[in-house]
Amino acid sequence: MNLYYCASDFENIEDFYVSQLRLISDDEALRDRAMEDLIQMLTAIGIHDCEAFSAQVLAVILKVDASLNERKSEAFKLFRNTEFYGKSVETILSDSVVGRSEQIFCSNILPFLSSGMVENPNLRVCDLGCGDGAITRKISNLGIETVGYDVQSYPVGADEAQLVKTFNGLVVPESDRSYEVVVVANVFHHADSHKNLFSESARILKPGGMMIVVETVPLDDSRVEWFGTFFGDLLYNQFIPQNGIELKDQKNTPVPGNYELAESWVEMGECLGLVVEYQKFLGVDIPAVPEAHHQFVFRKGGITPSDSP
Repeated sequence: MNLYYCASDFENIEDFYVSQLRLISDDEALRDRAMEDLIQMLTAIGIHDCEAFSAQVLAVILKVDASLNERKSEAFKLFRNTEFYGKSVETILSDSVVGRSEQIFCSNILPFLSSGMVENPNLRVCDLGCGDGAITRKISNLGIETVGYDVQSYPVGADEAQLVKTFNGLVVPESDRSYEVVVVANVFHHADSHKNLFSESARILKPGGMMIVVETVPLDDSRVEWFGTFFGDLLYNQFIPQNGIELKDQKNTPVPGNYELAESWVEMGECLGLVVEYQKFLGVDIPAVPEAHHQFVFRKGGITPSDSP
């Protein structure tokens, strides 16, 4: 996709966020799209008659000349102090994403892992961008040898030190052709270089191996669609508080604007020797996450994993 803007064009990512928010603020069509998506998100989680609240939130996020932290702080206050039906918006949002990892695992990963286990009961799985390791643990609990990597460090027990590891986001510390399955769930668009991480994912995959990908995708390459995708991504990852956690302690998932159309992922995969075996447009499958998702299952060309060295 011919990106309109991405974080690599700026000295730091916070400057990128502020610059993009200013562009949205200055463009009526982009403001309308942001407001529409915000109202749809709140309605989807059961908050109706939310137009006035949505306008308040948008005004804070698009506040001219305010720093990013000032905008976050004001947005957090709105989400925490505004109530609908006897609950804060923060609580309603947090309740709506309970079980998110379970949904992704059961709907988007387990069916393909099960088929992979039939093909090769000794398969190894790498979960790239694993976060706190929720999905990594679910895969490991199936009796599959699993390793998860993330750029952020999360507290894990001593018995999980080899299950969830950190890496620099650029080079996966694994040998070529190490895994029969690589899982990358909602990760590539958060990477500094999504194309590089895609290439790394293919590198560590054995010939005949399977890459299971869930990714945020714009519906087309229009300016309104790109900014709509960016705003929803930024809203969820930067402006919505995690239940009960103070601003300074919130996880800081980057939103560098690295989006590709679904067909672009297919084309990039082909360049890496990956063939699409399955793909499906998932839409906004998590109501509190205002982003459209697409699933791909790639197969790496070559001999089958069970026969590869």
